[in-house]
Amino acid sequence: MPKIHLTERSIGKLAAPSQDGRQALFWDTALSGFGVLCSGSSSLKTFVVQRDIGGRARRLTIGSVAEIPLAKARDRAREALDSLRQGILPAVKADLNLTLRAAIEGLVTRPDLRPASVRAYRMPLRTLSSWADLPLRTITGDMVERRHRELGASIGGHTANATMRALSAVWAYASERTPDLPTCPVRRLKRRWFVEERRERLVGNDRLPDFYSAVTALENAIVRDAILLLMFSGMRRGECLSLRWDDVDLKERMIRLPATVTKNKKPAALPMSGFVFDLLVARRALGKDKFIFPGPGKAGYISDLQSAFGEIEQQTGVKISAHDLRRGFVTTAESIGVSIGVIKQLVNHVGSSDITLRYVITSQDRLRAATQAITDRLKELCQVSDPAGENVKKLAPKINTKQASKGLVMSKVMD
Repeated sequence: MPKIHLTERSIGKLAAPSQDGRQALFWDTALSGFGVLCSGSSSLKTFVVQRDIGGRARRLTIGSVAEIPLAKARDRAREALDSLRQGILPAVKADLNLTLRAAIEGLVTRPDLRPASVRAYRMPLRTLSSWADLPLRTITGDMVERRHRELGASIGGHTANATMRALSAVWAYASERTPDLPTCPVRRLKRRWFVEERRERLVGNDRLPDFYSAVTALENAIVRDAILLLMFSGMRRGECLSLRWDDVDLKERMIRLPATVTKNKKPAALPMSGFVFDLLVARRALGKDKFIFPGPGKAGYISDLQSAFGEIEQQTGVKISAHDLRRGFVTTAESIGVSIGVIKQLVNHVGSSDITLRYVITSQDRLRAATQAITDRLKELCQVSDPAGENVKKLAPKINTKQASKGLVMSKVMD
């Protein structure tokens, strides 16, 4: 790990977040065991100390660079290092000042976290913004109970519960690294959680023609195609938007999701229906980016569908989300008699308490026939009359950069 002479100026020049998204640790040349840890995903820089105790490296957080002057951090570091030399793991003043923001940023730098988990753990920075720079130990059960109730009244019980679950996870992470942190105040909500009713929203069959027309009329071709893929594949939002061309086998007509992107951390092989195949062929004709639905953000792919769903709602009155489209796919499958075991595999719900279902090995041919039958029924309900495949064949040789930039391709394919 690099060593530098830590000064206010040199610390100011340290990069955070890093270009590769990883944490970077810089040790001080003047005080051995004292350093600055730079976050890989945010601007957070933290003073730390580290020394071996019984052959095991122990690292303590002094505090945020933005909150503690360098001279004071050095003094605290000397005290902590002196205790560590004696084999004592001290509850230093710095740990007493660990803020909610610092704890969250420390947690989300774990390399095993998925983007969805990072977003979930960062939720309190938005919903509990006034607490972000409070020391964790100053957050009480009374504060949690009151704020939980306020969030439930203003933005809904589901988000209120999710916020406090995220806070609980952050607290658990911090308690392993901060001596004598009080019991997590979220425990106060043991019998006070909001009841979360199972959502049943989907696009009704009678509204599907209007909904489908509104989707295909969207000006942004990338967003439009992403929504269509969600609708006709039943994929999860994150799996769909982060889909890479490396995950798509057009020759075998298969989408192969790696375990790193699936919710259950197991790979999934999804056969394409004719509609999905034609959609992906049309997208492939526009050029091969890393992602099928590229975007300008840090992730490299689009992440915002809310604007498009809002536009669709204005035109049709249908309020919907990406997960509602997944629910619609499953409901359509059940309505035409597709077995529950096949539906589970098509939407990658592989876990089952049914012992018999665990013995069933469904062939790819059967899965492909099922997904095609579901697609045919959805097309019928949406009143899709013109076979997309014929249009793709006609348009593919004529696609040019100007068409792609204006988002015209799928509007012709799907009209």
